[in-house]
Amino acid sequence: MKRILALVLTLAMALSVCLLAGCGNTPDAGSTTTASSTPAQTTGKTETTTADGTPAASTPADTTTASDTTKAGSTDPEDTTPEDTNPIGGGTSLEGFDGYTKLPGYEDIDFGGRTFVICGGIETTDVMNTDQEIYSDETDAIHTAVRERNLLVERLYNCNIKLLAVETPGAQASADVTGNQHTIDIYSAMYIASSAYTNDQLYNLYNIGINFENPWWDQNFVDTFTFDVNGIPAMYTAIGDFSLTANDSVYVLFYNKDVYESSPVCQTYDIYQLVRDKKWTMDIFMEMAKDVKRDANGDSSYNYSDGDILGWIRTGHATHALHVASNMRIVNNVDGKFVFSPSSEVTAWANVIDKAINVWNAEGNQTISYSNIAPTIVANQTLFASEILGAAERCKDDDVSLALVPYPLYDETQASYANYVDNHKCDYMIPISVPDPETVATFFELYTCHSKYTVRNAFIETFKVEYFCDEESGEMLDLILDNRTYDPGYLWWSAYETDIGNMISGGKNTITQWVGKKGAGLTQKFDEFFTGLYDNEN
Repeated sequence: MKRILALVLTLAMALSVCLLAGCGNTPDAGSTTTASSTPAQTTGKTETTTADGTPAASTPADTTTASDTTKAGSTDPEDTTPEDTNPIGGGTSLEGFDGYTKLPGYEDIDFGGRTFVICGGIETTDVMNTDQEIYSDETDAIHTAVRERNLLVERLYNCNIKLLAVETPGAQASADVTGNQHTIDIYSAMYIASSAYTNDQLYNLYNIGINFENPWWDQNFVDTFTFDVNGIPAMYTAIGDFSLTANDSVYVLFYNKDVYESSPVCQTYDIYQLVRDKKWTMDIFMEMAKDVKRDANGDSSYNYSDGDILGWIRTGHATHALHVASNMRIVNNVDGKFVFSPSSEVTAWANVIDKAINVWNAEGNQTISYSNIAPTIVANQTLFASEILGAAERCKDDDVSLALVPYPLYDETQASYANYVDNHKCDYMIPISVPDPETVATFFELYTCHSKYTVRNAFIETFKVEYFCDEESGEMLDLILDNRTYDPGYLWWSAYETDIGNMISGGKNTITQWVGKKGAGLTQKFDEFFTGLYDNEN
């Protein structure tokens, strides 16, 4: 049934692309395919180039294999401004807008055939392929929606979109800046460090006219990385509804519905209603996990390799996801300035780590290798499993009732759910080599806007139909994407996150002593960062 529904979804998306492009007609020479290193040249296939050297903005800072967090008290999506009244530019309403006509307030935009070149990364051993979220010939529903988005923007606003696919987009952008040339307009990069905000190679996206209050920009990312520079907002990188890598990189909680339905305790709850009512908590999570565990060989221990049924499996990275679920960050952004959260919230942090230690070390849970997560789920040997969302693809062709929920709340007083985004996500930037940044910014706003109604919708629908076993998992995915979290204490200064994770996995809560030892060092990093930020004039 999943295969049939997936086929129907793909055919529907393909038909919409045909209607936009004109089936049976030769595509415009400028319609989106790929670009060579020269923006004006059009090719019929992707030309990949290898750029040597990686600029500072593309090099991981204190890189760890853990992941991201969110700040305490971050905005609950149920309390945000309704989408149909969210401001666009001068405050135009979105009411009635379906994403397939010109954006209200932008009816007069005509780029006059201008070509916009977006530089994306091809997939390598440690890099996600951002080229395919810009353009792909793949026929699945998600990549069909990517082409639909491109054709739609090109048709509505009289422009061309071209992909330049290279191994290191950051190096391509740096070459443009240092070589006083213009080959790309926007580019993506992984492992963004604080230096991206201080290296004088990027435009402040606020200064060139992007409105980050609009709902197609990731609001938690905006809240985390918008800084106050003498009363002027500054942000140099962005993530929006075009970003498939950020979607795939969100750390989630899968569950096996067959195992769930075999548990008397689980059957006393409607897990999705618990989520909706904000009653899906760590205590209920542990109660469910405890009930399903089974010692198959009677050796008084629980191990997936013995055929036992476990409550929760995870890799070591899940320590990060476990404390992030509290919706507290190591590094908070308060009014455009960084704050070391544990120094002022040490009691709350101590309580979270105590709870996380209990959950992590509960009998019937097990830390296993990345490669064994999917086989254990497919074998119906676990109720819950932690991994990035993209890992669901490994179960796509298996007969398994895979479903999805956000990480549970620490208690019912918590404002919102929180799932971190792994550091393999890619940010997008506009280099200062671009001679017409306001024009590119207007294009970027529109490109991201129409991605919300094409790419994001297709992404959620595809996962719901092809990877998950029920409608509600699509609803859960939508909620999770709206509650992704970003913590500079992991993404920029990951050694601090490593310390927190080690407390949880090691079962030793030393947060009070740690705050005293680490606080001054991180505060100094803040001072150095803001000194560089204030000196950045772009």
